[in-house]
Amino acid sequence: MRIFDKIRNVFRGRLSLRLGLAYLTAVFLFIAAAYLTMRVFALVTMETSAIVGQDEQEIRSLRQERRTIDEAVKASRFAAAGQGSMETARKQRTMADQSLDDLRNRILPEERPLFERIESGWKSADALLEKMLLERGRAGAIFQKEILPVLTDLGQSLQDMEESRREISFQRVERIQQAIQQTRTQLLVFVLPLILVGIGLAWGMRRFLLRPLGSLREAADDVAHGHFDRPITLQQNDEMGDLIRQFNAMTSRLAEAEQMKKEFVSMVTHDIRTPLTVLRLYASLLFHTPDSVSDENRTRALEIIHRETLNLQALAEDLFDVTRSEAGAFRIIAVPTELAEEISAFLKPFERVAEEKSISFAWNVSSLPNAVVDGKRLGQAVRNLVTNAFKFAPSGGRVEVKGELRGEEIIIEVCDNGPGIPVDEQPHVFTRFYQVKTGEDHHRGGTGLGLAIVREIAHAHGGRAELTSEEGGLTRFRIALPFFPPPESGPPESDMEDRQ
Repeated sequence: MRIFDKIRNVFRGRLSLRLGLAYLTAVFLFIAAAYLTMRVFALVTMETSAIVGQDEQEIRSLRQERRTIDEAVKASRFAAAGQGSMETARKQRTMADQSLDDLRNRILPEERPLFERIESGWKSADALLEKMLLERGRAGAIFQKEILPVLTDLGQSLQDMEESRREISFQRVERIQQAIQQTRTQLLVFVLPLILVGIGLAWGMRRFLLRPLGSLREAADDVAHGHFDRPITLQQNDEMGDLIRQFNAMTSRLAEAEQMKKEFVSMVTHDIRTPLTVLRLYASLLFHTPDSVSDENRTRALEIIHRETLNLQALAEDLFDVTRSEAGAFRIIAVPTELAEEISAFLKPFERVAEEKSISFAWNVSSLPNAVVDGKRLGQAVRNLVTNAFKFAPSGGRVEVKGELRGEEIIIEVCDNGPGIPVDEQPHVFTRFYQVKTGEDHHRGGTGLGLAIVREIAHAHGGRAELTSEEGGLTRFRIALPFFPPPESGPPESDMEDRQ
């Protein structure tokens, strides 16, 4: 009983074993049916070959024997009439003897009496033919009175043997039909119990399969209605259990994604409301009391309005880019670009931001080559990285940007000495809506879209976006793109040969 219990526990613990048993049963059923079918086919093939091959061959041999005897008789008659040689006549009779000897080795036991009649008749005919050759003057009388009756009986014996062989063929066909019927019966008797065993196994597995599937169906229905906090509590130590655990992990990730979207909506609302409030206040000030505002304050107000408008525009562009990325419509327009000049135009406005935040800002992209890229998109990626660096760099900290050509890649790096990014959060920083949490005041503004867009831009160029960071140390974002020089300013001839 203990051994039986252990075996039962093993099959309960592994769904693959249960399914494997059903599979092996099905395979065994198939092999059994195939074996019996092949046996029937072999019997049919063997017997049919015996009938069509051996019997037809023997019938042809009997007919050939009749022709050989006819040729021997004809040659003897010609020799007796002086129209042929004695040697040819005797040679033909010898061939008839040899043909009968060959036939004797292939006849069936039940054909033995008929063959003896044929053999006896031929011996009598052979002796009379020899007599006719020796007594040429009486050749016609000997043939008509003595040889012809013997040949007639011999021909009848050959005909009887031919009909006997056809009767034997008919009997073999009957035996084949009986064998097929017996095999069909054996097939039913042998396979039917195995089919019943397979049905029993399927019914037994139904309890183990449908229960977790029912739980999965209910959980999937909960997810479809937006309930991600109802995990499946059913415990199984098999593949179905693995599926349940993966399903629970999936719902957990969906719950996190849902929470991230809620936070994203909250952050976007905040990021839109704040600049709109500022725009409304300064616009109202300039509209309602223009005379009471000094030129300096008016200029300051217009600068603030312009800045907040640019912030709203950047937010709208980020949202639009994410929408296009999700729809698979994110595209770049790569053209020959003076990369150093293009990136510098995006970095120049950050000098004033650095002054306002008391952050040391250094950048050097003069080593960037002219290349076939989408300069606007690449500048947008660099701007997002620098914006992110200024968001985390402390007052008195530093932000550095460096761009150069390394081998066959264009490298642009943005570094800051902020609090760093925890190791467990680094794999998620390029995920849409994700916000890095650093310390108690982890919300530092933004929508969690900037780095995701950086990754999309890098991938669209055939490159990559990377991150290295240490908590409390230096954080370095890197964009690496393959270098495609403009046609009019391609690499030196030696470089071109290397590329080819």
